[in-house]
This record gives sequence, structure tokens and C-alpha cells, in this order.
Amino acid sequence: MKKAVFALHRVAFLGMLATSAFGQTAQLTGTVSDQSGSVVPGTKVTATNTDTGVARSTVSNDRGNYLITALLPGTYRITTGAPGFKQVAQGPIILEVDQVARLDFSLQVGEARETVEVQSTAVLLDAATSTIGSVVENRQILELPLNGRDPVDLLALSAGIRIQAGFGGVMTSGGTTQGNAWSGFSFNGGIAGANPMLVEGLALDLAVMNLPSYVPPVDATQEFRAQTNTFSAEYGRSTGAVINFSIKSGTNQLHGSAYEYWRKPGSECQQLLSEPRRSAKGGCQSEPVRRLRGRPYQEGQDFLFRQLRRVYDSQFGDVHSHRSHRFTACR
Repeated sequence: MKKAVFALHRVAFLGMLATSAFGQTAQLTGTVSDQSGSVVPGTKVTATNTDTGVARSTVSNDRGNYLITALLPGTYRITTGAPGFKQVAQGPIILEVDQVARLDFSLQVGEARETVEVQSTAVLLDAATSTIGSVVENRQILELPLNGRDPVDLLALSAGIRIQAGFGGVMTSGGTTQGNAWSGFSFNGGIAGANPMLVEGLALDLAVMNLPSYVPPVDATQEFRAQTNTFSAEYGRSTGAVINFSIKSGTNQLHGSAYEYWRKPGSECQQLLSEPRRSAKGGCQSEPVRRLRGRPYQEGQDFLFRQLRRVYDSQFGDVHSHRSHRFTACR
């Protein structure tokens, strides 16, 4: 079983080295019109990621509609340009994982060298789809307390979830989570264990137990979305919810973090219904090494994010070492 899980990890990480087109990305759609309400075909619409400088463009069709796909979750600046109209620049616009956001533009007649700046910080609604769900943002993942530092615990913030016995990412001496930690929940009356988890668009469920073989650590997780109803047909194999994880990416600026997480059983509180401790002695569990770093390979084109995790138990020694890389090519 361990060999099978390791092989799945290898396949998953090789997939993460692919371009962003294989990841759980966002889309931006809308209509371009003038101040009279008439559509403006042939308008160039560009979405530029403010962290990486990567830009993706499209042109509105004869009905004034446009669609930009394969946008990594993050903050964007959106610009438009058409002959005989002033340019419009709007941002910052926040796009989330697996989101189809709608942003309409109303152009003003004028010279193309003139620019109308629109300041906006609100998250766009998914007005283009009927999908129901919620997003756990990066700030929530980093700042909310977690027992065992497992981002899956934050699924409890989603509407319609029912927590069952064993849910919660408590690390065991084997360097893995307990049996139901990643499956002990259901959505909207569905079945526990029937909620697929995707990481960057990859389904990593184990066929034997129907459990995810990998969930990114807290500091490597950008955000995740729990889609609970009327989701796309591509997720039709679920009877409950679909959880999409997005991993952080490198940017034009070198950034990173490191920490140590220490835990000793003798210092933990006694639960009301648990058996009394027979001995105050016991092994302590910690992650003495945890490094994360993101940087550009070629500014504005290629980006690398890498993370190293090591779990150490005083009784069992080095029980779990893990490292992963994400290479994003935006050409």
C-alpha cells in the first residue's frame, strides 16, 4: 500500500510540473458595450496578473462577448482597448480557484491614448454559472487555528457539511492522518467518502479506500473551493461535494517561509470522555524542518514554488519526509 501511495505522489507531482492549462484555473467573461448600450465587437481585453506580470488576452466577438481562460488564482488588472474609444483599466480584481467571474465594460468615446481607471477590490460573483459552493481563502488557511495543521479541517466552514467521527487532520506516528481525517464528512445528505479532492486539477483518490492520497500542507495551499451543488458535468462522479485545491506559485519576487511545529502529548488537554492517561511520558511529534520558497526562473514567464516537509517523532524517529515542486510555464 505504501508503494502504491508513493507512486501516486510521483504521478501527481509530475503532473504539477505541467503548464497552468492543466491546473484548476479561473475564467473571466463579460460583455463590452458603449455608453448607449450597443455592443462593441473587436475589443481587446487583457488580464494581467499583478504578482507575475503574466498577461492573457482575447477579443470580443460580434455580440460583444469575451472569454479569457486558464487564469491562475490571484490578483489581476483588466484592460480594454478598441479604436475610437478610451481605454479602460480596472483592478485589483481577485480571481479564485475554479471561478467563472463576470466583468462587463462600458466604453467611452475618445482617443485610445486616454485611459479610464476604475478602482475595485471586491471579489467578482460567479454570475456566469449556477454552481453553489464556497472558497476558503489563503488568509483563513494561514491564520485560523488547526489541530494537526491540516487545511482539510477548514471544510467545516462550508455550508451543508456534516462532520462525522474521526474528522480532523491529526498527525499519527506513521506520518499520516487518521483513517477518517480526510473522509469523515458529508455534504447535503450525501455519503461520506464520496467527496473527491482535486489538487491542481488532478484526482488523487485511492481506488482501494476512496481517500485522497495527498493534500497540500497549510503553507503550500493557496486556497480551495468546495462545490456542493449543480457543479459542472466534469465532476459528475461525486454524490456530495467536489473540493479543488490550488497550490501557491512563484512570482517575480523571491519569497518564502520556514517554521517549526512542536507537540508533546503530556502538554495536551484531557478530553471529557477519553480514558485517563496512564503515564505522563510519551513521544513528542514535531516538524523540525519546513521550508517553502517561490521564485521566478525567467521573470514574467517561468515560475517555481517548492516546499519541504519533515515529520519527526521521538519514539519512531524520522517518520515522514516529503517535498514537492510546482513549475508554472506562462508563455
